[in-house]
Amino acid sequence: YMLARRLGGAQADLRRAAPHEESVTRVAVRWGFQHMSQFASLYRARFGELPSTTLRSIASGRARA
Repeated sequence: YMLARRLGGAQADLRRAAPHEESVTRVAVRWGFQHMSQFASLYRARFGELPSTTLRSIASGRARA
């Protein structure tokens, strides 16, 4: 349960973040993930994409809007 909450919180932060102001590493650490490769693996298993993809795709979507 707690892992799901942390991953969900990280995803929400990545979706709200501006890529030039935030990094995947900072978001991961904020949510208690210390190993970036493990975070990326868990994130991809849960959401079907890498956290960096979420951060970039949301930003490019904003640019088109």
